[in-house]
Amino acid sequence: MRVNKSSFAHLDADQHIASLLLHVSPQQLQPVMTAIGAIDGLEISQQQDGRVIVLAEAESNGQLADQFAALQAMAGVLSLNLIYHHTESAAALDEPVPGDQTNLSEIAKQ
Repeated sequence: MRVNKSSFAHLDADQHIASLLLHVSPQQLQPVMTAIGAIDGLEISQQQDGRVIVLAEAESNGQLADQFAALQAMAGVLSLNLIYHHTESAAALDEPVPGDQTNLSEIAKQ
């Protein structure tokens, strides 16, 4: 039986946040960093001595996997390690943080 994946797209209404550590050949560092900046959902957090920390945001596991594959396929990327991955429902990200009684207007007066 063949399953139509688009029929289940609404079930994956999560936001995925991940951090990755890339080891990059020093000769390819600038082109790799430029290419990372061109991929939607990826952001370079830090870079030092051929190590690049990349933050990734995606709307599905598949999109996150596509981002990882794009990074691994780049010339000069020697390794890619997933450091952190968190999944949160999109609706939960719009909710206030429990216990956060911060009154921004009061803070602005100080």
